[in-house]
Amino acid sequence: MMCMMGCFAVVQMNPFGLLLHPSNLIVAAALLIGAALVASRRASAYLIGLGAAGVTALLGGMGAAGMRGIRLPGNPIIWVVIGLYIAFRLTLIQQNERRQVQLQAQRGRLQADKRQAPASGSPAGEAASQAPSARQPAETSSGDPSGQA
Repeated sequence: MMCMMGCFAVVQMNPFGLLLHPSNLIVAAALLIGAALVASRRASAYLIGLGAAGVTALLGGMGAAGMRGIRLPGNPIIWVVIGLYIAFRLTLIQQNERRQVQLQAQRGRLQADKRQAPASGSPAGEAASQAPSARQPAETSSGDPSGQA
């Protein structure tokens, strides 16, 4: 999405043409570089992607305020929304990736604990293995464990 919005920052659809104003080039470069780094999934890519989203929202706001030299295609408020949406999506992606790492670490700890428990030979582990199973049939009133009266 960042690549697509970066391209739309310099391309005007109606009438078709290129908008090579400095503000358009800044937004396009920020979004394209941010998209490339986010796709690489490096540690700093998240912050650079948020920076690109911030530049987009900031220049959209400046265009909506009527500052000279800022002319983004379409309504400038749309560029504020695009910047905020990209920041929102990047935050969700980052949270999902962190959650996956936490779950993998938790699974690794649980598997390591399962491997260590039988091998440790602790008295608690031996007592638990010698305890009678709860699934044994209960004796009836006649004392016959088969359950037949």
